[in-house]
Amino acid sequence: MGIGQLFSLVPGKTALLVVDIQNWVLQPGSAMEVPQCRELTPNIQPLIGLWRDKGMPITYSQLVYSPNVQNLIVELHPEQSRLAEGTETGFRKPSTCCLEGEEGVEIVPQLIPRLGELVVRQHGYDGFFGSNLDCALRSCGIEQLILTGVITHTCHCLPPAVPFGATIG
Repeated sequence: MGIGQLFSLVPGKTALLVVDIQNWVLQPGSAMEVPQCRELTPNIQPLIGLWRDKGMPITYSQLVYSPNVQNLIVELHPEQSRLAEGTETGFRKPSTCCLEGEEGVEIVPQLIPRLGELVVRQHGYDGFFGSNLDCALRSCGIEQLILTGVITHTCHCLPPAVPFGATIG
């Protein structure tokens, strides 16, 4: 199999996975701000548009911490802890940036999912662990994932996608 065949998009078998493009990565001063994401987001818009034009499936992952959902992987990082009123936020300090119900967990307005596009709320860095991502992709016949977003190399998608059998391109 040649490289062109290995990485060709197969309609009905290829999904776009948009990873963690949430307000907490864009908000200036957020404890978990990723300033480069402000430049990345406009580049993702045409990719999503192309996917929609072709009628190909799009899935969004959304990192959400909740005191009501125990995370079996790690304790909450300080940045994901509730910020007390009047206290300073920043790295290694409480910020509420990924807490359920807070503005920071919402997907950025420029990339809001449309009706019928799957949004997977994960409660840890691994979007496959404890979520419906694997089942949803398999039930749709997805065999190939194209990843875009922020922190895709470390956050939660690459290692779990390999046992899923996905071709990562």
